[in-house]
Amino acid sequence: MKIVSPNGNEYQVGKRLGGNSRFTLYACSSEEKKDTLILKISTLKKFNSDVDREAFLLGELYNEAQLTEEAFAKEKEEGNDTFLNYHFFFPLLIESFVSIDNGSRTVSVIDFSHICTKLVELVPISHIIKKQRLSVDPRTSAWILGKLLKLLDFVHSQEISVGNISIGNILINRDEHYVLIFDWSNATIQVSGLSDDTKTEEIASATKSVLKLLGSKNDGSLLKSSQIPDDRYELLLKSFALGDKSNALEAKDEFYSLIRNMWPREFYPYTTVK
Repeated sequence: MKIVSPNGNEYQVGKRLGGNSRFTLYACSSEEKKDTLILKISTLKKFNSDVDREAFLLGELYNEAQLTEEAFAKEKEEGNDTFLNYHFFFPLLIESFVSIDNGSRTVSVIDFSHICTKLVELVPISHIIKKQRLSVDPRTSAWILGKLLKLLDFVHSQEISVGNISIGNILINRDEHYVLIFDWSNATIQVSGLSDDTKTEEIASATKSVLKLLGSKNDGSLLKSSQIPDDRYELLLKSFALGDKSNALEAKDEFYSLIRNMWPREFYPYTTVK
């Protein structure tokens, strides 16, 4: 099947990848991009607003990520070659439109080429836990949770709640250390400001997802590992999971302060344990 946007862009629609009662996901390709696009289409016209809202939020997130990066570039010292890279935390919107030929349903085309060369490189945490029946070692969990806290610091500062932080909605590129939220259709902007309860819940949800990936026990206790000779890492993760933090920036700073004290500051490859 082929879908043509009002701008004249042609998308070849491939196999169905998933979805729910509100939208369906398909692999798709364009003349420029072959292996990194997903087409999302509302299942019924009445659900157009769900796809519209996500498209709007993805555009807002990208614009804010660019502005923040530009401001950071002006302020950082000469010779500092670091980047914030907030745009790695979400897919990029190519375009969104109403497809008259498909029942006037809203279509969004989203791109992942900034974080993968092929979609198969992105793996949901749930796949690692439930399909592969694997867990990760503590040092791998650290870079995953660290990036999730950085993501939450960024979106919460824009008064945006993710809405769905779960093992099925957190994707990782294991080789390149990218961590992102896949589906933003439940995300919302709170003009009056996010409540502390919402912020706390999302920090806790991110931590609980990583605890599951660590193979923790029901009470949050971690499996024995030579990488964690004491209980500081376990206690900090438990406190986040129990809702002790409502500020993602503070949680991120406290987290990185601990792990930099525990382990060398170096690239650590994705490592699983059975």
